[in-house]
Amino acid sequence: RRFKIAFVTRTGGKTKRRVSKNYAQIETLGDSTEGEDSVAQLPVTVKIYPVIIDNKAVYWETSKGEAAEES
Repeated sequence: RRFKIAFVTRTGGKTKRRVSKNYAQIETLGDSTEGEDSVAQLPVTVKIYPVIIDNKAVYWETSKGEAAEES
C-alpha cells in the first residue's frame, strides 16, 4: 500500500503542515493494543522515499496557515 504521511506542528502561534512529497512505506512492528481508557495503538516503521528535484532529495512539502478543523 502507498500512503502519504502528514504532520501539523504549532509553535508560538504559528502552524505548519508537512506532507511527504512522495509516498511512504509503512510496516507494522507488532500487534495492536487497545485499552478501555486509551486509543488503540499500532507500532509502525515509516520509510519515506524522496523525490529528486534538481539533483536534490526532497522529502517534504511544507505549507503555513491554519490546519483543517477536526470534526
